[in-house]
Amino acid sequence: MYSINLAKETSGLTMHYETISFFPTSTELALQHDIPEDKYEKYASQIIQYQVMDDKGRVLQPISGGGGGGGAVNGIITGHYKHYFEPLDDIPLYVTIKPYALERSTNSPEKVRAKWDGTETMLSQGDIGQLSILDAKEENGVITFRVETKGQNANEQASTFWLEDEEGTMFERVEFASRIEGSINQYQSSFKIPSNQNDIYVTTIKMNSLNYYEDLQVRIKLE
Repeated sequence: MYSINLAKETSGLTMHYETISFFPTSTELALQHDIPEDKYEKYASQIIQYQVMDDKGRVLQPISGGGGGGGAVNGIITGHYKHYFEPLDDIPLYVTIKPYALERSTNSPEKVRAKWDGTETMLSQGDIGQLSILDAKEENGVITFRVETKGQNANEQASTFWLEDEEGTMFERVEFASRIEGSINQYQSSFKIPSNQNDIYVTTIKMNSLNYYEDLQVRIKLE
């Protein structure tokens, strides 16, 4: 466990970064929010997520997170939270933590797809970046695609990728996106292909850029 003990503030929200811990099965980030009562409704309507990046530029895959707090004390509402990310084999020299607000939207996202012809294919993902489908290999009715992301949120971009037929029916996913060992932004995903399937469409959606809380970003040296 590494103590951080660092506070950052923006527009009434104070973020206390408490500790970061590296376990064999996860990376744990512990923090505290302090929000004045008159600002609570503003932040309660937002979902705050955290992008954790190591010293090699790898965005750690989120696993789970949660927490909460009680009522106001002296006009301040405090919440304690823990967020879990993929484990790391080696402790990095530093990590960068970038909080952002997850947007709520009732609009259907714009689908982007292309017929897979076996060659490298680039799909726009809107303001967040792009996804390149590099290659694929098939074995025993399962096809595994290797993709590369460019943009703000590598894991989310790689996870927002699927296969479908000409009519838009999605193929069964066998393996969710996982980063290829030794890479920074290359992932692989596997799908089950019907035996009589000829046309395959690689598919994603357009996404908005991440709404970062720039005043709350920190880089933590691990010594």
